[in-house]
Amino acid sequence: MSQPVICIAGHRYYTEKQGGVELQTRYIGDVLAEAGWKVVFLSPSLNRKTGREEINQNISVWWYPHFSFEFQTPQKLIERMLNEINPSVVYQRGIGQIRGCVLQYTRKKRIPYIFAFSTDKDIDNWYLTKTNFEALIPLWKKIVLIPYILWLEKKRKYVLRNADYIIVQHEDQLNKVKDKLRIEPHLFRTIHPELNHEVRKSNEKTVLWVNNYRPLKQGEIFVRLAEQCMNLNCSFIMIYGKTKHEYIAPVLEKAQNVNNLTLIGEISYEASEKFMEESSLFVNTSSFEGFPNTFVQSWLRETPTVSLNVNPGGVLTREKIGMCSGNFGQMVKDVTYLIENDKERIEMGKRARAYAEKEHGFENNKDKIVQFFTEVVTKKEIIS
Repeated sequence: MSQPVICIAGHRYYTEKQGGVELQTRYIGDVLAEAGWKVVFLSPSLNRKTGREEINQNISVWWYPHFSFEFQTPQKLIERMLNEINPSVVYQRGIGQIRGCVLQYTRKKRIPYIFAFSTDKDIDNWYLTKTNFEALIPLWKKIVLIPYILWLEKKRKYVLRNADYIIVQHEDQLNKVKDKLRIEPHLFRTIHPELNHEVRKSNEKTVLWVNNYRPLKQGEIFVRLAEQCMNLNCSFIMIYGKTKHEYIAPVLEKAQNVNNLTLIGEISYEASEKFMEESSLFVNTSSFEGFPNTFVQSWLRETPTVSLNVNPGGVLTREKIGMCSGNFGQMVKDVTYLIENDKERIEMGKRARAYAEKEHGFENNKDKIVQFFTEVVTKKEIIS
């Protein structure tokens, strides 16, 4: 077999945005490049980049202009770029803007198309419609967008039903796909590099919250949590990352007089991981997620999780590496209990690291990833 080529299509490249999708596509690219694959990221540029950028011998980024709506997809340009890339397989993670164009290309060229989940909502009925009506935009704009949203819903269902392979992040997603699509998806866990040193915890107890803020992250709940825990022997840190002013402004206003809470904006990926390592607890207040990268990053640094709603595949409770509170009152109790009970919190953190290294670490996952993609390409060549 000649050098296989994977095109990771339609996502911003990691140098321009450091979100969960960008991080995981970067890691998958790194794993495959190390195994001798040619990895091409077909990415929209927020910084108006065009052309090709060589990252290393096996990884390159092919930039195309950023656009706001899927109907603006420069279809001829994307098809021309895909023809030049000549991929053996195309991979997309989550609902991306060029999905329809890319899927159509793979059908025409008889190339395997892989769709990977990025959130639990990727398969939910009317997810985009509900998101539109919950958006922080005027009502008239929501109404005007309805035809476009319904068109997106149709395309989303088409992609899910026509993908050659579907990859899920945890057991709950796996069962949903089986029930709704009547197919057998592939389970690949969120991966991260292992920590190659002993953790260095801060002498002061801290409760940490990290996200690139959007309304579904519900940061105001973390502010309330800090308020309710004024008498607890710890401080609270909220890193709200890269966001829009209209998203974060209400949270900042509510946090003004909360003296035990420190607010931090956009910082580097490495700096956020240092906070995770030094912290005592990691808190998640999102209404929903897929499998948060921040969970795994914290576990690898022996920082257990207290989550309001998100418990991917029941992992927090099943592995005893955190708590899923279910409501705000219980979250206050869970945070208080773990901050006041050092021995249990520390043991939970050590279990979290052991679990994360085994299930989410590079070393235990890279061979599985390479084997899967190699089998996809080999199977395609045999059929052809």
